[in-house]
Amino acid sequence: MRIAVTWLAFLLSCGIATANAQQRHFGGKMGPTIATVHESADQNAGYGRRVSVGGGGFVVLPLGGRMSVQIEGLYTTKGGKLQEQTDITTTLILDYLEIPLLGRIAVTRSPSHSVHVFGGPSAGLRINAKQQVAYTVSVIKSGFTDDIRADVKRFELGLVAGGGVDVGSHGVVDVRYFWGLTDVNRDASDGTHLRNRGLTMLVGLRF
Repeated sequence: MRIAVTWLAFLLSCGIATANAQQRHFGGKMGPTIATVHESADQNAGYGRRVSVGGGGFVVLPLGGRMSVQIEGLYTTKGGKLQEQTDITTTLILDYLEIPLLGRIAVTRSPSHSVHVFGGPSAGLRINAKQQVAYTVSVIKSGFTDDIRADVKRFELGLVAGGGVDVGSHGVVDVRYFWGLTDVNRDASDGTHLRNRGLTMLVGLRF
């Protein structure tokens, strides 16, 4: 993480030669997230990956030259899967409304596409939290789902870093990684601290 943040900070601070002024634009995008949960209580028995789909809107505000600010409002699903036994799987389902505030720099620009990198803080509002348990007994699958909103903190702060490509006049593709900076476990008296992690790819349109 430290290397990625240092690399991004270096790019954002570089005095790359000024290109044509960027224009303000907005749009929407959606795509899959490969999420997991980092559990500090047990480094060897952490959650595995959970794949889900989310998305939302964004606006890009030019600051001058290649620099701009990208503000997003995204519905993001996080959590992870824990294989407690060979026949029991526990899935942690966490849904957030996220507001990333990202610094953005255009690395290359051409009539057909432009490449950019971005990074910055992200504030999340937890809107749903469930624990889903699935088990198999004699090849018969069963399970149950519990509402665990009371056990998960309402707010989360994190760091986002990634890059993207503006394609043609309206297309946009980006890939980013999210590091949760705050513990989302409301009761950590037993030493269990949970932080979200996730790799997301988003595809959309800009106008």
